[in-house]
Amino acid sequence: DSNFYQFLTDEEDKEMLKNAYLEQGIEKGIIQGIEKGLIQGIEQNKIDNARKMKLRNMSYDVIGDITGLDAKLIASL
Repeated sequence: DSNFYQFLTDEEDKEMLKNAYLEQGIEKGIIQGIEKGLIQGIEQNKIDNARKMKLRNMSYDVIGDITGLDAKLIASL
């Protein structure tokens, strides 16, 4: 009969749930990795720009105002 539906066993149900949670976890991990990479890229860009400004003898105050980096970090570049 085409109206007959087979239900999942408890084991199959648990396996499907486990796979769904695994997929959600992987997706969440990928999103967090992308976000972390973007933040690191932005910070590296600030450092690179500060280094260039320092080579042009800009004051640490100005470099800090533009990049948002603190004077101690700028001095270490």
